[in-house]
Amino acid sequence: MSRVYFMAIMVIACFVSYANADSFECGYDSETPPLILNYDIPDTVLGVAIYCCYDTVESYALPFWAYTMWDLSYQLSVPTYYSDVTDDKMLFLGDVFGSDSSTCFVSDVDPGGGNVPSNAFVTDIFLKADSIINFADYDNDGLNGIPASKDSLGDDDGYVDAVYLTEMWYHNGTGMPIPTSIYYTTNDTSRTGDTIYIGDKRGVRIRVITEHMGLHVNAHELGHTLGLPDLYHGLGGEHDSLEHRSLGSYEIMARNGFDWVSSPFTPYCKSILGISDIITVEAPMYQVSFSDYERSDSCYKLPTVNENEYFLISAYDNSDSSSYWIDEWPRPNSGGILILHIKTNFLNGNEYFRKKTDIESAHGLWNVDWPDSTGPPEFTTPNATTGRDSMDFAGDYMTHPPWADIGNLTCLFDGIDFTVFDGLSNPNSNLYSIGGSYPQNIPSHVGVRNIGVQGNGVFIADFLVNN
Repeated sequence: MSRVYFMAIMVIACFVSYANADSFECGYDSETPPLILNYDIPDTVLGVAIYCCYDTVESYALPFWAYTMWDLSYQLSVPTYYSDVTDDKMLFLGDVFGSDSSTCFVSDVDPGGGNVPSNAFVTDIFLKADSIINFADYDNDGLNGIPASKDSLGDDDGYVDAVYLTEMWYHNGTGMPIPTSIYYTTNDTSRTGDTIYIGDKRGVRIRVITEHMGLHVNAHELGHTLGLPDLYHGLGGEHDSLEHRSLGSYEIMARNGFDWVSSPFTPYCKSILGISDIITVEAPMYQVSFSDYERSDSCYKLPTVNENEYFLISAYDNSDSSSYWIDEWPRPNSGGILILHIKTNFLNGNEYFRKKTDIESAHGLWNVDWPDSTGPPEFTTPNATTGRDSMDFAGDYMTHPPWADIGNLTCLFDGIDFTVFDGLSNPNSNLYSIGGSYPQNIPSHVGVRNIGVQGNGVFIADFLVNN
């Protein structure tokens, strides 16, 4: 087992469910080199969880879940979550640090009132932690298993593998990465005397107050340290609005999950991590049977005439049992097929109907119709080209039909009411236009038909390509 030591200074993740996280993004770019991970064998990630607080709070005591959060034997923990959702390909453990075993690091520097603690507060906590923690022990992303071995015989890079700083007793649950302005130089050195740094790509600062917040935000931000993007809205890079919901509650990098249970990774994010077995459909396949993605990793890719645009097909069902995260993640027992529309060379924009990552919601795309200037909107006109789906509407409180949601049963092709996805259905399998208003109107020549239920959580479908 290769060991990739992760320093988890718990300050984690801009999670849209807890604060007004729709006003910012927590994804980021930097010059700090990415971690070296080997998914051929399980990677053990050892983190340093640093808990801190402002000196005006009523209590400096560490909560019980500060320790259980990084305990593999505890259900609501980061190790259990990542072990389950990656099929044991990654194990995140954590060393918990405060000023002592029961007390947070305390700073008299004002952390401010924004989405994340201030730069000055974070730097002050790093200074305090540096007197206790040997950060060199947590630069171990190479393959030789020897921490801080940045030399001709070693392979570590001189950066702490990951740092998560958690400010406790704050009413929100938000976070962002450590900015480049806090490119921290530690007092620790490698085995050859090189300085160990905390780089911006390896750390985040968060604010949480409960166990569930801590787990959601940790799971999300760890995804960033592994190179996964924010997928709240599906617009890629810059944007004018965060109303859009691309993958909704089906993806931890998009939203926290259903009913306080953190969502796993969709096939899209697993493919980025290199831990998803995706079958590319090169020729038509008929009556293909496949079961719940989280149990089987069974996913199919429908390539199109545009090499940068494709569809991922997987099934979601909760009718049997295998692990906590899979069992407790509250998908409807009836389940169905989830279809993701991916466009890798996305150009920035803010259209509801054109996203880098999107669920092709089985409920279809609809216009917002206003019968008069004062009455409520109606949603009776289907529009598979430039309309909005249930998750788009859920993010727009001015036009919010009763069936709108951030990911629910209406997203799934259940094999009963929703059985066809092709160039003539709503939603359709067309590609995005490259000009004008970018409607979804270019034939892709792919489709999924005859979607049905085989029983016992198994679904069947015909996959059509070059059709």
